[in-house]
Amino acid sequence: MACSLVLAGLVLPAAFAQKLETVEVEGQPLAANVKRLVEAFEYLGAPFPVDTAMALKTAITARDVRKLQELLDPQVLLVVSLNPESRVKVARGPGRAALQQAGFTPVLLKVINDSTVTETLRIKSPQSGPVYAGVAALSMSRQDQLQLKENENTHGDRDRFLAVEMFSSQPMTARLSGLKVEYAIGLIYSNEAGQREATLSFDVGQGSQDLGFRSEIPVLFNVRPAIPVMLSIKDYDGRPSCGRFTFRDKTGHTYPPQAKRLAPEPV
Repeated sequence: MACSLVLAGLVLPAAFAQKLETVEVEGQPLAANVKRLVEAFEYLGAPFPVDTAMALKTAITARDVRKLQELLDPQVLLVVSLNPESRVKVARGPGRAALQQAGFTPVLLKVINDSTVTETLRIKSPQSGPVYAGVAALSMSRQDQLQLKENENTHGDRDRFLAVEMFSSQPMTARLSGLKVEYAIGLIYSNEAGQREATLSFDVGQGSQDLGFRSEIPVLFNVRPAIPVMLSIKDYDGRPSCGRFTFRDKTGHTYPPQAKRLAPEPV
């Protein structure tokens, strides 16, 4: 039996491009946030490098606020800040803007919260959303897919190659904690390969966007092409058979990405 598999990878550790500010915050809640973050990246098939994971574990145990941020900040793609009036602005972090075609890439976000707001952090992009328009709201309601009614492509825009969302499933949370600083995970999918610029924006509800377009930022992504892999699976006697496989690269990343896979796994 022959089948085709598209390898879709996850973001690799980033090198320093700039140094982020260390934010003073209580150690126990930040350590708990980072512990869940590490577990989430492992669940998504994108574990931190072994040395980083071990150092994070030590810093979590010690509730070392400075060390936790020093270890994570080099991989932060975007810094999302909320001012005391809950206005949201976003800035580029030092993390590499690397995606993998045909797979949801988890990216690290640093949230600096001066408002103590505990609403849901949302991510959007004009390059994201349905490529069609006109679907009936009743149909989408019955299918529990009302999100497909958002940002409908009413003008026939062909520049939609992205899908973006926050990863808010366990062990992460659906809402911000209200902590002065915490880390979150965004999921970004591209159906095109090569260099692609996309604008990403964030909000915590209506009216929370900062003035002067500071709640959005253009990012030039390097999207690695997906690779089709043909498998021929045979039993001991040479007859076609089936199998269950786990594909990992040398960094421990799992393919296909885990973000959109449903249990139980097909055998």
